[in-house]
Amino acid sequence: MERTKLKKYFIVLFLIITSLLFFSCDFIFIVDDIIDILQNEETSDNSSENSDYKTTVSDKIPTSIKERVVYYATLYRDSDTEYKYGGQDPLRSIKVDCSGLIIRCYQYALEGTEYELLRNDMSSSYIYESASNYVTEPEPGDLVFMGDANSSKINHIGIFTKKIGNTIYFIDSTEYAHGVSERSYDINNSKIKSFGEMKLKLK
Repeated sequence: MERTKLKKYFIVLFLIITSLLFFSCDFIFIVDDIIDILQNEETSDNSSENSDYKTTVSDKIPTSIKERVVYYATLYRDSDTEYKYGGQDPLRSIKVDCSGLIIRCYQYALEGTEYELLRNDMSSSYIYESASNYVTEPEPGDLVFMGDANSSKINHIGIFTKKIGNTIYFIDSTEYAHGVSERSYDINNSKIKSFGEMKLKLK
């Protein structure tokens, strides 16, 4: 039993060291996900009540929450926020990466409500696969999932702000733009992979 646990933690240590060799918004959170999985394996026999998803709601996020998400995203945009790999700083610190921006804006927007995020550390790919619902017509505050033009992989995320004609506008954090900015793509740009609405749970 002890040998099995030791083997698992050697695997985690290897992944952490390996992560230092890569540069991606998502990789640091992937390691966190693996650690969570190993911990859940050890505690899964105790109770199913510890699941993050036991109170998952809802079919629709209130529009007022989405509006607040956009509001906080614009605060980050207008505060000279820098891009930082793995960053998830609160306002006025301020360094965030793409998924950190999403998480912080939703945390601020959900203050004083009955909702909270499924998790407080999520990569863009995790949000796409496990923490959002697919939508065809995004509303302000919804999510824009992006990736390399020649790949179906999700490796970037932004907050949808508006659509004018065939142009999609969103706020995101990138090293390319030196931080948080509002950018736009044509709706047919191959870098846009999908749109989503964040899943929430009751507190």
